[in-house]
Amino acid sequence: MLMLDIPAVRTLAGAALHSPGLPSDNPGPPPDAAALREALDQVRAGWAAAGIR
Repeated sequence: MLMLDIPAVRTLAGAALHSPGLPSDNPGPPPDAAALREALDQVRAGWAAAGIR
């Protein structure tokens, strides 16, 4: 199992909590599109460093 304990994962998880259909009482605003793209790039880089493509 691959676990990435990096801020990017928390950014993506935060965005998932703000997805339509989930309760609206989640704290904080959703991340902006640029932050999500950067977070996804960081997660992909972490996977690549672990040898996962």
